[in-house]
Amino acid sequence: MLKAKAKSLADTGRNYSVIRFSVRDNCFHIQGKGVSVNRDYGFAEDLEFNVIGSEIANYLMKVPRYVMSLYPGSVVEYFIAQAVINDNMVHFQVPHFDKFNRDYGISFNISKSTLPSVASFIEKS
Repeated sequence: MLKAKAKSLADTGRNYSVIRFSVRDNCFHIQGKGVSVNRDYGFAEDLEFNVIGSEIANYLMKVPRYVMSLYPGSVVEYFIAQAVINDNMVHFQVPHFDKFNRDYGISFNISKSTLPSVASFIEKS
């Protein structure tokens, strides 16, 4: 079972909320388990590829997916990520052996207003 919180992959000491990403036709589907935001299990929200740009989207599409959806009965696989709020941004960290912009894989920011369910989940967790 996955933990609800994890330490920063950058060794900052900050606690991050553990979430998961799957790949759909034109977006990433993001889920989190814990405090209910818009699902009984926690939250679900989509992040369109064009919001994060093709370079980051292409990198994330190559991250192996190895955990199952939180939606009962679904067979969709997800990869694990973690997120924290930095000012008005959701800061994501994704571990992967293929480095992108960090030794542990990749980090990137998305505006809280673009991902209100993700932001609410993190703030309530």
